[in-house]
Amino acid sequence: MKVRVMKSILMAAAILGLAAITGIVAYTVQNDSGHTGFSPYLGLAVFVPVALAGLFQIFFLRTPRAARRWGVIALLAGVIGIALLVYLDKSNTLLEYGDWCSRGMP
Repeated sequence: MKVRVMKSILMAAAILGLAAITGIVAYTVQNDSGHTGFSPYLGLAVFVPVALAGLFQIFFLRTPRAARRWGVIALLAGVIGIALLVYLDKSNTLLEYGDWCSRGMP
């Protein structure tokens, strides 16, 4: 029972992380201005817990391979999401409006 619950939690976390990545990429593609009214780093509230859940499951819990697989997927979703946010910021692709103005964007 415990393994089934952990697998379900990890599956939900991984799906949430992948959905957040999809949403951010879709918003970035349709947003042609390069700025937004919210900080893209708010996505860290999703990606950090997802990555930590996957990391915790992989290294600290002894579970069957099927549950470990979802831990790896959750960890990858969290890390890729964090990398996406950093890329969007450093490449000036999607910035909060105040940051966009302070960086001298037109």
